[in-house]
Amino acid sequence: MPTASVTATAYINNLPVNVPVYKQYFAGTGVTETINNPGNDDPETYPPVTTALAASNSCDAVQQCAAFAANARTVYYSFDVHYLITEKEYECVAYLDRNYDSGAFNVQNADVGPVYGYYLATFVGGG
Repeated sequence: MPTASVTATAYINNLPVNVPVYKQYFAGTGVTETINNPGNDDPETYPPVTTALAASNSCDAVQQCAAFAANARTVYYSFDVHYLITEKEYECVAYLDRNYDSGAFNVQNADVGPVYGYYLATFVGGG
């Protein structure tokens, strides 16, 4: 499965430290992820964060969303990217906790094109 990585902002000796690597666990179309998913277990303290992406393709959208999730006020451990047909843009939704339950993509939406779900698999780098 594809992965998406992003460089964090902490550096030691000019080498990236704790670069999050996200792993794909879902790909589909016509659905979005339910807000009631395992990645959203503390929505009052850490609500899901959503942003529109300035991407022209799915690959760029996933990379931008990974960067967004990794650099939010804390590292968000899962995210989904979906293409909104009417708006002609990709949207990123990041969740604080790790979710790799593909069954959470169960909200039907005819206005959604390609959809991808990722979770933080590991951190790499440093030293």
